[in-house]
Amino acid sequence: MFTKLLVCSDGSEQALQATRAAADVAAKFGSDVLLLNVFDDTVAASHLGIWELGLDRAAFLRYIAAAQQEVEDRTSAVLHQAGIDATLLRQIGHPVDSIVSAAKIRNADLIIIGSRGLNRWKSLLLGSVSSGVLHHAPCSVLVVRGPHTAFDRILLASDGSQGACEATIAAATLTRKFGAELTVLNAFEPLRSYPSVSTDVLDPEVYSWRVREAVKKSLEDTLHEMGITAGLEQVEGAPAEMIVRFAADNRSDLIVMGSRGHGAFKSLVLGSVSDRVARHAPCPVLIVR
Repeated sequence: MFTKLLVCSDGSEQALQATRAAADVAAKFGSDVLLLNVFDDTVAASHLGIWELGLDRAAFLRYIAAAQQEVEDRTSAVLHQAGIDATLLRQIGHPVDSIVSAAKIRNADLIIIGSRGLNRWKSLLLGSVSSGVLHHAPCSVLVVRGPHTAFDRILLASDGSQGACEATIAAATLTRKFGAELTVLNAFEPLRSYPSVSTDVLDPEVYSWRVREAVKKSLEDTLHEMGITAGLEQVEGAPAEMIVRFAADNRSDLIVMGSRGHGAFKSLVLGSVSDRVARHAPCPVLIVR
């Protein structure tokens, strides 16, 4: 499933935590690892006053090379410690464009990125680089938040949609590879429409039961085929808030969810539920495409 990983690093502590997570995934899946460092020369020039200082292009390129070497040294050390080799990639330009382009050209099936980086010029806050990658990536994205330790407790957020079914495969595969515990959460909203669920009876209790059964049915074949057992929980409320709260209360190590769900207003489109979960989750979030 995850045969080629694109690990994005700016050398920050959060990027190193993302690299540790990547090393764990690579070790379990036997993945090839591409380590990408993108130098945003426009931002650097503005903050360093390159043009005002009158430095020539050659000097600036030497400065960039030295900065990228420093990032590679710090990040490669994490991979080497885990016994993982990586192909080193350097790019100069806009981080989001460069990451997305590299993923497409190199046929990566998973991008791994920290939720917050900090280089010497600006914070790479989620909402800029990480959020841009989530919106435009051609493959699944793992956003790593906080210290990475292990993937022992995996939370799958599901509404029974096709996107959630694809996320189920990923969650079940990770559960088996890591020997983890899997919990499935359905965040139920009474006024939403759900795939394969009749709305002829809108009594909230009946409707929530129907949604729960539809989610359960969408999971059964995949989990049974892979020999995975999982608890199914249902909570009522706004999906993003409920997913984040449940993950925090249950000390989840990883949230897995699809990039797009269904509903009257397509409420699981990236930029809504998935984006908000990635912004506020207490643990890494895997958005499956």
